[in-house]
Amino acid sequence: FFFGSDPALAWNAQGHAFVAYMLLNCNSAQTSCGYSIVVARSTDVGQTWVPWGTVVNHSGDPTHGDDKEMIAVDNSPGPASTKSHPGRVYVIWDDLNVERVAYSDNGTSWTTVILPVSTNAIGGNIVVGNDGTVYAIWNRLADPELIVFSKSVDGGNTWSTPVTAASTALLSFGTNNKPPAQESRGVNAFGSIGMDSNPASPYFGNLYIVYNDFPTGTSTGTNIDIYMVMSSDGGVSWSPKVKVNDDAGTATQIFPWLAVDQSDGTVNVSWYDSRVDAANNRKTQVFYARSSNGGISFEPNLLVTDNGGVVWRNAVNYSDENTTDNASRNGNQYGDYAGIAAYNRQVHPFWMDSRNFYPS
Repeated sequence: FFFGSDPALAWNAQGHAFVAYMLLNCNSAQTSCGYSIVVARSTDVGQTWVPWGTVVNHSGDPTHGDDKEMIAVDNSPGPASTKSHPGRVYVIWDDLNVERVAYSDNGTSWTTVILPVSTNAIGGNIVVGNDGTVYAIWNRLADPELIVFSKSVDGGNTWSTPVTAASTALLSFGTNNKPPAQESRGVNAFGSIGMDSNPASPYFGNLYIVYNDFPTGTSTGTNIDIYMVMSSDGGVSWSPKVKVNDDAGTATQIFPWLAVDQSDGTVNVSWYDSRVDAANNRKTQVFYARSSNGGISFEPNLLVTDNGGVVWRNAVNYSDENTTDNASRNGNQYGDYAGIAAYNRQVHPFWMDSRNFYPS
């Protein structure tokens, strides 16, 4: 049984797209799998793709669990130096709760580094700054769970001692984080990191992380919110958390993703949200919010998903992957994350949507 999963995309300064994704090689019962992570490249805006490189190949080897890969490209203007490596591609991923980063300049040869103090961890993300500095975050599995931050100033070879960017009461895939909307798969506390890399921006150099968590003082229930923390000193210190969703109830908000619009410095966030179903917290919609003041506050939330009567077979504005409601749900429900892209004041959230299938 073979399949692919978890695509992640980044662009280089020449307008070429790079996608990292998993290849899974399993027995027919899917009880034993070997995992590989590969990269493909498109030079014609996604019309055609060619293999670019194999980050790790454990096909047929079930002793590894390479998963949850994310990708970034060094688009620093150069010149090339110890810190700046224009065009270098970075991939971060998890192998059985150990976080790794690999980099390549040509796709043929890859250098892999284990991130410091990254055992008992899961779920990382990566971004490259305007000077070529590489910034990474990942989750340490503890109670409380920690989103930790580290950076590399030598092209990914060595990494700084991790510092805590945020702590969460929500435990990734733990027993305290199975709200009705995602009660089968469970929720993770992974963070999404973005950076303002435009020297003309008033917020140039700001780092932003969004994540989902219970409100302060709470560690169970349906009330999961979206929060953001910010650093203006290269990740040395992080701000108190700012709530992104603006509802006042106990709805479930999960799987936020972040994109900084490099043309204007705005911080754009989208996520799944159950406020449409306040009584049961089973139905979800996708919401969006923007910060135009460097992450100090967010503008009123906007509903992204609508009835879509032309696009969707059912004229409804929600998805429902709840086990009780939807017997035909996908076993992974909404998965582990969603996504968003933003540039030149155009914002494109993307998400898993089941409205073609439920309700029938």
